Amino acid sequence: MKLFLLATFLLSLAQGLQFNSSGYFTIVQFTDIHMGKNERKDALSQESLRNILSWVKPDLVAISGDGASGDEEALASGWFEAQGNKFTAPIVEAQVPYAYTLGNHDDEGDLTRTQIIRLDQTNPLSLRNQSKGIPGTANFYVPVYASQNNSQLAANLWVLDSGSTGCGDIVEGSGCIECDVVEWEKRRISKN
Repeated sequence: MKLFLLATFLLSLAQGLQFNSSGYFTIVQFTDIHMGKNERKDALSQESLRNILSWVKPDLVAISGDGASGDEEALASGWFEAQGNKFTAPIVEAQVPYAYTLGNHDDEGDLTRTQIIRLDQTNPLSLRNQSKGIPGTANFYVPVYASQNNSQLAANLWVLDSGSTGCGDIVEGSGCIECDVVEWEKRRISKN
């Protein structure tokens, strides 16, 4: 039965996200979850995510960076995959599609940013594998369709990566949305 429900859900997901019949589309945003530092805190974070998802029942989860953060132990093979499975487990259990972009701590472990993106694309609930973006980056957008017409675009949700460090010619400090990303977004907006 679970396999049938998952297959039915994935088929509806392939048809695209859509506002509900009342005209609402609910998004829950999680940021700075920082799995990987402390098992007890990780378990509490997972419990909080589960509670929020059961209370809100969103149409989409947005993870806006720092799902994991590492230290010297994070360099062990398989570390990020284990942390990624922890922060997506409540989302997978709730069967909610999600859009994930990287923060400045996600790549502190055994995987590069590109490897993390490839790993994320293997999760059937990740909208990254059904969306258009700048190849080789964490930037993409997700179309959401009108409640009464599943072919009428109602909104685009932009998922943009600010990188881990540096901004343009400035190499110090946190990252930013780079100029080429802004230009890509402008081109995509003008096509819609």
